[in-house]
Amino acid sequence: MYKAEIRNRANPHKKTKGYCKGVGYWECVEASMDRVLGGYSHVNDVDVKCNEAFLKTLFYERFVDARRIQHLIALDCGSGIGE
Repeated sequence: MYKAEIRNRANPHKKTKGYCKGVGYWECVEASMDRVLGGYSHVNDVDVKCNEAFLKTLFYERFVDARRIQHLIALDCGSGIGE
C-alpha cells in the first residue's frame, strides 16, 4: 500500500482503496483517546510492571551499559487523534 501511495502523490485526487477505507473508518470513530487506542486508554499497574520487566530484560541483553543507571529516550511520532 505504501508504494501505491508514493506513486499517487503526483495526483492528489487519485487515492488508493486502502486509504479511502482508512478515512471512512476515522470519520465514524469518536475522536477520543479511548477510541483511538482501541479501548486501551488506561493500562493497569500489573501490565505496566510486566512490560517494564520485559523491556529491562531486552535492554540488559542488548546493551552492555544497561546494568548501570542511565536515562533512555524514546520518540513517538504519532500524528494525533484520527491520524
